[in-house]
Amino acid sequence: MWKKAMRVSSSISYRKRFKCPVCDSFSLYIIHDSACECENGCDETLINIGSIFEKDEFNGYFTSDYIDKHFWIDDAEINKMFTAIVDDNRYNLLNEKEKQTLKTILYSRTIKIEESLDDLVVRHLNDNGLTTVPQEMTAFGYLINLLEDTHFFMNLCCKDLALFNCGILFADKQFYSGRFFYNNAIEHLFQANERIYVILGIVYNFNFNDELSLNKNYKIEDYLKGIDDYKESDIKNILDGLKGNHMYRTLNTIRKLNTHDLSYYSKKIEEEMNKDAIAASKFWNRDGDEVDADFYLPQIKNLIFCLNKHYDLFELIISKVSSLTNIEEQTSHPMITKFMKLQVTHFDKQYSGREIQQLEFDKIKIFDKLPQYNNILIGDVFFRLNEVVRCVFDFCNMENEIFYKEWIQRENLHLYDLMDQQYLLYSAVSRIYSCYDKLSRYVSERYPQYKDIKYFHDFKKKTDKSALSNIIVDILNDDYYQGLYDLRNDIYHNLRAGTLQGEEGLVNFNYTLFIIVVENTKKIMKLIDDLYKFRNQKIGRNEPCLCGSGLKSKKCCG
Repeated sequence: MWKKAMRVSSSISYRKRFKCPVCDSFSLYIIHDSACECENGCDETLINIGSIFEKDEFNGYFTSDYIDKHFWIDDAEINKMFTAIVDDNRYNLLNEKEKQTLKTILYSRTIKIEESLDDLVVRHLNDNGLTTVPQEMTAFGYLINLLEDTHFFMNLCCKDLALFNCGILFADKQFYSGRFFYNNAIEHLFQANERIYVILGIVYNFNFNDELSLNKNYKIEDYLKGIDDYKESDIKNILDGLKGNHMYRTLNTIRKLNTHDLSYYSKKIEEEMNKDAIAASKFWNRDGDEVDADFYLPQIKNLIFCLNKHYDLFELIISKVSSLTNIEEQTSHPMITKFMKLQVTHFDKQYSGREIQQLEFDKIKIFDKLPQYNNILIGDVFFRLNEVVRCVFDFCNMENEIFYKEWIQRENLHLYDLMDQQYLLYSAVSRIYSCYDKLSRYVSERYPQYKDIKYFHDFKKKTDKSALSNIIVDILNDDYYQGLYDLRNDIYHNLRAGTLQGEEGLVNFNYTLFIIVVENTKKIMKLIDDLYKFRNQKIGRNEPCLCGSGLKSKKCCG
């Protein structure tokens, strides 16, 4: 962790056996941008590290085992020192055990995993006499990138828990709420979990279907049950323990509710009010930040437990991958083909400040109509949209550092290493997509002819030409919705688009994602407005129903 903070180039660059200008042998290890060590004990003060990088003379790569045996640097001790000085204010609402677990994950375990992944790449390069990472995506390259992607989301979950602490402390200062980050932590944990199953499928030679949506976790799991090597592994023991654990099952239930149905928070309020309205009112009818602290803080231990188990699992998987010798002999997986073919549509669109501000005005118009809806699902959608609009505004404010400077000045809250533009975009994408599914649930409950609709994308299967159906089909056929659908699936289940595009490519990808978020936010607001018109337009009971079913209103939605 401490080395990564002091490096500019990619981590593999620091594993090169550079040529030492003093002894003229390939024995120089560059630790970070201002420190190096020669295996032969040369005076490092005589070495210009910038010049070494510029010449780029090297012969193969160092493994971490070799570095440990032949160089003086003691990473373990320095990492302990680095961890000890971490500001505990980020976790001061957690108990000591929870706090120490997160600090261990974020520093000691993270650096160990990063070095293990580098070792996998180094071994591959050394064994194949390569001096650069292949540009073409191979079976090995896909697996390594998927491992890094998985670790990325697990690390995000750790950061979410630090941000949850900040949310509880500063939401009354107009920071994001605690529940915002709690829900993000669950999303990121299960995005890592989805990838772990794909990795296990690759490692144990699961026959992936070309239609990626058919490669469900349970199918991979059923396949693994027949593999002797897997059945006898600690990987299976940890996964079985997780799936049988009530904490894991609770988090999975929360995730599904938040994504496709009435959110967990709203459902709990509804349940408690039905049990004992007076007692429930005393708890829920308080300041939202107080409720978040009392409701979510005791549940953090569940998240930390499951996250820690995922790290145990992930370390075993890396060890398993390290023992494989035939990764490149495997046939190309359909995920690789899809990833390489995925062309993220570039939308040439710019927004003025007024256009972005209009989202806030449109959101307020929706809020004014909520009482007439008198429907808790629509209210749930509104609050998800409220979070999306906040993410859009702060994405813009990060462009010129306003967001970071504001929170340093306001609460001495340093967020550079916890939140960036992509973090906000991913937060917005998950909520935008859930809004579509929640609205499909509202339509299926409101209009009988759509009662079999479960997810918004299911409307693709509908053939009726009603006014409502036409509105929804227009959204489904729109490029901005299709972009959301494709990228959301990759963010959740496949290697993320933009992973291999470099810094400039990542900036372009982020802005494309930003446009997709903004345009779909507009579409959802318009759809809510259209549904409002259908609901509130007065017609006679014997007139054709406004939903377009062809039935009289009294026999349909009237």
